[in-house]
Amino acid sequence: MQTVLDHSLGVSISGVGPGEDAADAIEAAHARARLFGVDVLLPPYTVTLSRPVRVNRLRGIPGFSKIDVSGTTMGIYPLSQFCIVNEHWITTYNRNTADRCSYIGFEILTLPNKRQSLIGLANVSFVDVDQVTFRASRNLDGNGRPYAVDALLDFYASVHGGYVRRSHFHQRTGAYGANRVSAGGGGCIWIRNFSGNGTLPDNVTEQVIIEDCEFHHYTTDECIAIFGVRGTTRNCKVLGNRIFGLEAADLGLPLSESIYRPTLLSIFPLNDGSGPTLGATAAVVGNEFADNQISDRSTLYNVIRIGNTADAAQRNENNATRRNKIDFFFATDANFGAMAVWTAGGAAGASPASANIAIRCIEGTAGVAYSGTLSGNVSQGDEVIVRSGGTITGGFSGWQSLKGCSTRGSLTSAALNCQHIEGGRYEASIRGFVNCGLVSSVTIRINLGGSINAACVIDNVAGGAFAMTGCQVSGLGPLVYIPSTVTGSASVSVTGNIGSVGAQPALNILSPNATIRANGNQISGSNAISAGAGIIKRANNTWGVTDD
Repeated sequence: MQTVLDHSLGVSISGVGPGEDAADAIEAAHARARLFGVDVLLPPYTVTLSRPVRVNRLRGIPGFSKIDVSGTTMGIYPLSQFCIVNEHWITTYNRNTADRCSYIGFEILTLPNKRQSLIGLANVSFVDVDQVTFRASRNLDGNGRPYAVDALLDFYASVHGGYVRRSHFHQRTGAYGANRVSAGGGGCIWIRNFSGNGTLPDNVTEQVIIEDCEFHHYTTDECIAIFGVRGTTRNCKVLGNRIFGLEAADLGLPLSESIYRPTLLSIFPLNDGSGPTLGATAAVVGNEFADNQISDRSTLYNVIRIGNTADAAQRNENNATRRNKIDFFFATDANFGAMAVWTAGGAAGASPASANIAIRCIEGTAGVAYSGTLSGNVSQGDEVIVRSGGTITGGFSGWQSLKGCSTRGSLTSAALNCQHIEGGRYEASIRGFVNCGLVSSVTIRINLGGSINAACVIDNVAGGAFAMTGCQVSGLGPLVYIPSTVTGSASVSVTGNIGSVGAQPALNILSPNATIRANGNQISGSNAISAGAGIIKRANNTWGVTDD
């Protein structure tokens, strides 16, 4: 048993045995612990909660102390939603009442029989979460659907700092929303700002760090989401974690129970439409996913996504993904794979077969969603490996800046619709860089041959200006391909590239509205320079055995 001889060590809950209700005892111990600025101490066994509790500092013995909230009867908001909250929980930050919290060395678990969340925080100056295990297990309602646990740990509103480390998150309910591909199943961590008034400068969520944790996730919501809702969420970091997007077999379920989420990790404003002091202030600024090891086997579209199509007018700037390592598996079972379940669910939204991009940025409107001419959102040093299963659409999409990244495995395209790609090593099956403004100093390999399987593809109907310079290329198709469907004016500069291409023309230009300017390229493997209807201006190049 745990014995406390001195209040400097903490205040133990008293009169509660194994398996017994500890709600009253925890709150009574919290009232005493506040007087001395110490922790409430949990016993080295499992206790339960008959109702949600307010407690700021809770400490247990790792591997022994557990709180089972399966039978918790939910109360009045916010206790209608969370099983544990801080004492002065309000959505507006109050410098006089904001709590400093710590939750250390215990497990909180549920086999849910109702919708609930585990720990929720609001109006917090700082919180330390260390060596805590969060566990939500699968339990079915009377209709055979899994109960959802909305969030294991929710930074709900106006949290001014936090550090989550050495903790484990098991969101294994298999819950889903309207259907098996619809959001609504619950996440591991929400970092958000459901503020009461987002125009007030103190009503921000900021400086939350999630580091050296492990996540096991199987629902149709994100595992980790950083979003605004009703104010700004800024400078929050998810660093050096191990993140597993599970599949049905990991829960011992048959393929027929498969679910798929749109996104595993996200950063986005999420204006909830609640008015000028609320949803209109939603913003995400300076947030980051970095150095995470990610294995994902049940995502429809994006493993990591920054931005959201519906939030084009909300601030979304200086967010980043850096040095994340992604192993992605796109499930293709004819009956219960991603496409099959999406189709069975009503086929709403983009088809996963053509919109599954591992790391995607959806930029907002210049001058509205971000200041200046650039958003500052960047993907740097990220690596995407598609191990098995089906071929995904692409590794990266939509970035203003892509630096030193890489792709390997079964991807149709390496990157699409990016403004500037600098450095990195890329591999793709059919197309390298599609409608990308400037591609410089990269290594690109195209694995399949064909007249349209090119390192640089421009198929934007409206045309535009593009460049590829200083790259090393190897493949079985052309260097550049522009189809006849490009009806707008297109200009492509190809300068100082080296490598080899296939038997097709190195510059395959079929649009009469397109111009390619090639200078200083040294490309082997092709004797033909061009084909089609476009204009090619070239100088100082070597094409196979042909010099300009």
